[in-house]
Amino acid sequence: MKKIYEKKIELILLECGVEEDKLHCKDFISEEILDSLTMAEIIITIEEIFHVEIDVEELIPENFVNITTISALIERYLRSDTRRED
Repeated sequence: MKKIYEKKIELILLECGVEEDKLHCKDFISEEILDSLTMAEIIITIEEIFHVEIDVEELIPENFVNITTISALIERYLRSDTRRED
């Protein structure tokens, strides 16, 4: 199931302006691939696509280091069944 999330995350990152050759970077933050505006776009898109509302406490760089950490964040929300209803 995680691979499905990772593919969707790749598409979100591309849509938000991350270059394709940077998608599998080990650390988006230290490599300065994600700035605050791009992170905001990614968060909004994740919330829309996965029907979740990410808590402010979770909006930390450590949750957006790479596709794996972003996927883990989404998976926690989907497992906890805290999906929002649109």
